[in-house]
Amino acid sequence: MRGNRGYVVPVNYNSAVQTVIAGDTEACEAAAAKFSEMKKKAIKLNVASAFHSKLMQSAADEFIETAKTVEFKTANVDFYSNVLGTKLEDFSDMPDMLAKHIVSPVKFTSELAEMEKAGYENFIELGPNKVLTGLVKKTLKGKNAVNIENNATMEKALASLS
Repeated sequence: MRGNRGYVVPVNYNSAVQTVIAGDTEACEAAAAKFSEMKKKAIKLNVASAFHSKLMQSAADEFIETAKTVEFKTANVDFYSNVLGTKLEDFSDMPDMLAKHIVSPVKFTSELAEMEKAGYENFIELGPNKVLTGLVKKTLKGKNAVNIENNATMEKALASLS
């Protein structure tokens, strides 16, 4: 979307109540001010770039050239794509799909809805923090969501899922 203050677009559809925007600084600040006027919470994230927007195109162009040198295999488990918001069925051009991820919005809410529809009950986030775990718990009521970032949290997660 272009306004009189520049480029700003939604880049992460995280939950029904959380959407991240990115773009030109002035445009993002104006959007945040408008959200605040509407009594909506707006928090500036401490990130280095406008990830998942067209402002990352040069990074995507550089990335795809390197990704073309990697041999990708078809997943032997269900693989859900943030770009599509659905299960990925076509693995024929993974460099392009991964490069699209750099410049396309993250469709996490759609992805979760598709996984729920497919019958998934347990969701495990690997890595530091619990951002995605929290989003799953807020979005999919009655499902199990755990975070694993070390041996202690892995033992706790295994106990909660059994």
